[in-house]
Amino acid sequence: MTSWIDSLDLPERWIDLRRRRDRVARRTLVARHRRELRREIAPGHVLHGRAWEIIGLGVPARDDALLRLSDGAVALVHLTWGGAQEPPSWPMTVLVTSVDELRAELEDRGYEWDEVRAAPTGRPDPYACVVDGELMWSLLRSLDDPDHLEVPSDFDHSATRKLFDELVGRLDAAFACRTNADRHVEDASLHARVSIPSAATETGEPLVVSVSNFGSLATVAVTNPGAYSQDEFKERLAARDAARIYATLDSLGYQVVPEAPLWNDYDGPSALAALDARHGATWWTRFFDYL
Repeated sequence: MTSWIDSLDLPERWIDLRRRRDRVARRTLVARHRRELRREIAPGHVLHGRAWEIIGLGVPARDDALLRLSDGAVALVHLTWGGAQEPPSWPMTVLVTSVDELRAELEDRGYEWDEVRAAPTGRPDPYACVVDGELMWSLLRSLDDPDHLEVPSDFDHSATRKLFDELVGRLDAAFACRTNADRHVEDASLHARVSIPSAATETGEPLVVSVSNFGSLATVAVTNPGAYSQDEFKERLAARDAARIYATLDSLGYQVVPEAPLWNDYDGPSALAALDARHGATWWTRFFDYL
């Protein structure tokens, strides 16, 4: 059943899981929220016994979730994160029936409703699938398992390698060349890397795609990782190359993040910083490097 929420843009500080760009968070964030909601909802709660899906998450705290019910109703829920069944009045839930009601509820919770939307240019943005800013850091921290540095606890090597092989084949076709794939990676958070030779690019330099063992993360660099700042990267990467490479990654469901911010110092909960104290661990080390 359709609902008034289906055509509504959420405020900027929300992960809108109806959009391809934000859906990258589904496997990590949504699964955790779904499990927690099922634990918390007790008989007598307004959502008990009703079918629902999570269509939005507030950031950065992610205590607020927007649910679309099977009958078209919309619920705004504030999780307790108690890990157990709550009294029927919790988690706090408000059924909203209009845009105005939703706006009022969100503004009461400190979210600014962004009325200004970018006008369409008629030309697809090749970077639309790239997760950056707050969403990127939220995604990276959700994947940062302190007990597993090289691969996540549920790592499926066969599926990850099959997806990478498909990526290599599609890049070969997109750039009409034979790319160079490095699959011989061990003792690393990096799964594999593929390089598109400069002769096949309009950029005039090699393009390097690195794929992580975690969360289908992927990132793109010109020449080599770490060679350029993000602004320099965008200046150098030809528009047609960007369109081809990001469309290919997006079509395979990779969670694409910009490379330059990954060189920030690692400040996560794992022991990585202590292991790499001499050189200084970065977020690049955490997800795309040898350990």
